[in-house]
Amino acid sequence: MLVGAIISLVIVIILFVLILVFSRYPKKDNYEIKTKPSKLIYGLSHFFFCFMSLGMNIGVLVMVLISEDGEIAPALVPVLDITGGLFGLLVVYFVHIQFEAIKDDTIYYRRFIKIKTINIKDITSVDFVPGRGFYVYLMDKPAFTMDKRSPGAEDLANLIQERKKNEIFFSNSSNPSSDPASLSDEDAKKVEIFKQIGAELRENFKNYKRNKLLSTSLLIFSIIGIAIALLLYIYFKRNNPMMLLYVVFALVAIVVTIASIIKLNGKYDQELNKDDVTLGYDHRLENKKVKGHSKRIFISSIPLFAMIGSFCLVAALMSAFFSHGVFTQPIKREDMVEVTGQFEYIRTITDRYGYEYAIGLISDTNEYRISDTYLMNFDNNFRKEVSIGTPVTLCISPKDSFIDLKFRDKTSYTYAYTLKTDSKEYLSYSGYVASFEQDHLDAKIVFIVSTSIFGLSFVGLGITYLVTKHNSKKETIEI
Repeated sequence: MLVGAIISLVIVIILFVLILVFSRYPKKDNYEIKTKPSKLIYGLSHFFFCFMSLGMNIGVLVMVLISEDGEIAPALVPVLDITGGLFGLLVVYFVHIQFEAIKDDTIYYRRFIKIKTINIKDITSVDFVPGRGFYVYLMDKPAFTMDKRSPGAEDLANLIQERKKNEIFFSNSSNPSSDPASLSDEDAKKVEIFKQIGAELRENFKNYKRNKLLSTSLLIFSIIGIAIALLLYIYFKRNNPMMLLYVVFALVAIVVTIASIIKLNGKYDQELNKDDVTLGYDHRLENKKVKGHSKRIFISSIPLFAMIGSFCLVAALMSAFFSHGVFTQPIKREDMVEVTGQFEYIRTITDRYGYEYAIGLISDTNEYRISDTYLMNFDNNFRKEVSIGTPVTLCISPKDSFIDLKFRDKTSYTYAYTLKTDSKEYLSYSGYVASFEQDHLDAKIVFIVSTSIFGLSFVGLGITYLVTKHNSKKETIEI
């Protein structure tokens, strides 16, 4: 296990270095302008890598080193850690490979693997949305977006407008009323519309800002709150101190969120420094009367409902088929096999998800472990009252596999569900069933809640579609 933890850590570090090297020295492409990741996104991706990749793998390594007798459980943990590590690497990889560029009359952009191209003549508009970036539209449909903070994004947007010979109306964040005399009658009408939208927003700006900040705060704090509740539940149920460390991370996230909201509040206040035309232009896509507003709301809601539905589907499947899941039953007493021997040792095996007891018998090459699920009904006086050589009896399931192990003379281990001596039961069958039923109840709750939210995500998407379709009839302003 120690070797595996070290190897997984070395692998993610090497892959990370390779990504940095290849992204720093790309092949020559001769683009006129090419964007790069913004410092914020660049920094967040590397922070995420450190948390998901280095953090998880170093966590396993530390657990192996500090756990009793250098063993860690369960065996699935390193698999999860290397998976998390690779996921963190993917985040860094996708941030590094994404770009937008222009050469002659062709725009190049990449989001995943393949580089896609668009001819400038096919672009219908490049809209700037404050706080989001540049939206490039192809035949009135969004083709891709560019983060305004990305170096080169604004220059690229301006160059597209220049190549289009100003066919794109107001393609950047500059004041659209800077030269009203040069505007055509059609564009002058648009300026009046922007002025009307801006004046209306200025009048209701207090409510607009409050709703924006409130919706953002509720979403983020709800997610963090649910995460903290789950972590504390696991901590109290499994007596796992690592959960408290994750709670600290969540509390730090709350502080960062509050600071971000305060900063965002200041940015919203700065919007009032703009004139009505610029204010209306910058927020035109948020006006309910502008045609296409409802469609944008519906399209933007699809990823949210998809994410919620996918998460709940995974949670439902895990609660249904994993250990103590909805469709599992406790092992019948008559189906268990008794193992009798002389007590040799008991040790505690820990990982960041919990801990379990491992019991060895003299002259038995197998080790018997009791999962933390059943330790709530385990009599811990066992450590004090049972000495080496005392006859003990454990019950195991013949269906459970024996997992390879290298500890003293032990070559494998399996799980036990009851434990007793000639004079006392330290984990009775009724205790095992009670623990199982408690976990089973938790799985049922998770299953019911997850499947309900999964179904509601489809209902919510359907309701959103109907509402936005109804609201689209009220859209009278065409820009």
